[in-house]
Amino acid sequence: MDSAEFKLPDHFAEAFPGYSACNALSCAAIQLEYDVLSGKVHYFSLTNARESDKTVADMRMDNIEAGDLILRDLGYYSTDSYLKIEQRKAFYISRLKSQVGIYQWQGGQYVRLSWSQILQEAQNSKTGVFDQWVYIGKAQKHPVRLVAWALAEDASNNRLLKKQSKKGKLRKEDKVWSQLNVFVSNIKSDILDVEQLYNLYKIRWQIELIFKVWKSIVNIDVAHKMKPCRLKCYLYSKFIWILICRDITTIAGSAYWKRKKALLSPYKCTAIINAAANKLKEVLFKGAKGLKEWLINMVETLMAYGNKENKKGRKKLTDLLELTDES
Repeated sequence: MDSAEFKLPDHFAEAFPGYSACNALSCAAIQLEYDVLSGKVHYFSLTNARESDKTVADMRMDNIEAGDLILRDLGYYSTDSYLKIEQRKAFYISRLKSQVGIYQWQGGQYVRLSWSQILQEAQNSKTGVFDQWVYIGKAQKHPVRLVAWALAEDASNNRLLKKQSKKGKLRKEDKVWSQLNVFVSNIKSDILDVEQLYNLYKIRWQIELIFKVWKSIVNIDVAHKMKPCRLKCYLYSKFIWILICRDITTIAGSAYWKRKKALLSPYKCTAIINAAANKLKEVLFKGAKGLKEWLINMVETLMAYGNKENKKGRKKLTDLLELTDES
């Protein structure tokens, strides 16, 4: 699950109020939850940007099934969230907020660990990784598996610069935190090792690519002056088209996998289908008699020109998904 925000003209502020962080009087937000393996969309909503991700996450907790692996951005989580997921016998891999207290049980009491200690333990270990079960939360003391390792110097410096641009003056804790890559999970190390854990979390990036497609090809973030009620109809019509494109891509992707054992690019496929929208209109206005032929031709076109290219040095999505079969 993830969300995407986009600014709207100021006269939509009453229907879609913005906030200072997005630097706009009016701002809309999309919430999307889908299953990576099947492609099925489980939840979709269009709201104003003031509705927090955490509120949506709490609303979706009852829909989590035993055995699910939940991948969400950090804004959807709290210590209570981890507990609720575990109560439903599901799993999670998540980043952790820097201000969350980390504790170990020592000598009959909880002893708080600093990020400096965790960084030092990671650097001193043979693997270069801190991988231990700890307790999080000042009040809850909830047990989680915490995995942390030191970032490369350039990555650490980039993170520190971003932090400084937002906060101005930096604390000592900020400088230590910028050196760490930190994840928490309830998956035991004999099921997933550190590398597998990290690679599975990388799959979350796929939802960011979906939002990129929606904005760059379907232009969901482009709205002209109109009444708010018409804007909602306008946006929902685009989302209906997006879901149609997604369904066609899924059908073609399944056939392409059987034929080539490779994936199609959602970006390429959406662009191809979007370019053929006028031809689809002609077919539908003639009574939809040629719809089947249009769909067959479109699926063949996607399989011919919609292949997913793999960037050098990056692990392929197919390799990441194979982890689910092994585990």
